[in-house]
Amino acid sequence: MPVLFAGLTTGCSPASPAPASDTGKPVKPPHRDTVSALGRIEPGEGVIIITGTIGDRVKKVLVKPGQIVRAGEQVVECLGEGVLSKQLEVARGKLEQARDMVDKEKKHAQALLAETELAKRRPAEIVPIQIEAQDAEIKVAENQLQQAERDLEKLPKNLPQAEIDRQTLVVDRYREQLRGFRAKLRVMEKEKEINQLAAEKKYDSTKAGLDKSLALIDVSGAERQVSLIEAELARATVLSPVDGQILEVNIQAGETIGQRPMITLGQNDVFYVIAEVYEADIARVKVGQKATITSLALAEPLEATVDRIGSMVKRNEVLGLDPTARLDTRVVEVRLRLDKPGVAPQRIGMQVDVMIATPAASP
Repeated sequence: MPVLFAGLTTGCSPASPAPASDTGKPVKPPHRDTVSALGRIEPGEGVIIITGTIGDRVKKVLVKPGQIVRAGEQVVECLGEGVLSKQLEVARGKLEQARDMVDKEKKHAQALLAETELAKRRPAEIVPIQIEAQDAEIKVAENQLQQAERDLEKLPKNLPQAEIDRQTLVVDRYREQLRGFRAKLRVMEKEKEINQLAAEKKYDSTKAGLDKSLALIDVSGAERQVSLIEAELARATVLSPVDGQILEVNIQAGETIGQRPMITLGQNDVFYVIAEVYEADIARVKVGQKATITSLALAEPLEATVDRIGSMVKRNEVLGLDPTARLDTRVVEVRLRLDKPGVAPQRIGMQVDVMIATPAASP
């Protein structure tokens, strides 16, 4: 007599196809109020790996597992920091020295430029006044010459020759005086032109000398050096990127930093359960649904809310304890936010059972 074996279906198995009615049409299976899945506890934004500059050596570990840290807080002190700090101090000193030299050169140049500005004002302001005065002297001399010439013409013809020669000497003296005044005027006008040009050249030369002196003082190069060392120091300084809790410390003082993570960190204000829901059940899971999280390692259940539903179907990563369960089940990851963290900070990565409440829609 043949023996028939009936297969058993658990709550964690994929949904069975709908049975057919006597008419051949599929019958809608009864609604289940829950969806069960396996999951793991993770901190907000997942586990963060902290590492340092490969090849550097650890001087001191500043944190320990379970410690709460703030974003930007230093967690490991490395030997490279000390070297770079000294280099940065020297570089900043050189930059300050370069800037001080620039200030001194500018002050010296400003004094020279002010002097040349005064030199430019003399031919532009003083010499014209002198020329004007010289013009006045020339006019006086012209008048004197004209008067002397008239006096010479008015002398009687029968006047002794000595008197005529004396007046002729007066005319000649005024004529020579006028010639000298006019020559002096031409010299003054030429000097004005030359002095003006010389003052402008001196100003341009002084300014060019300042530019050359400033170019020899490599302030920009010193600034780049400081920026470069600051960037290297920032990379060598191991800081916490976010507020959180230290989960693991995998390095100690004296060790050389390599490829493996030094510290693992998790945010301690928000915790999630990443549940792997069977692809056949995912249609019944909605954002906002409540869930219960249980485990033999939990003294009491934790309450959670569906926060996000994944869009990719993949193979399961969390394996149950049932040796007969399939290992290649296709699942969708669902993220549930714990309503209260409870003991979650001490159970990062722990496998849990997830029961999501999926009440039927109202008719």
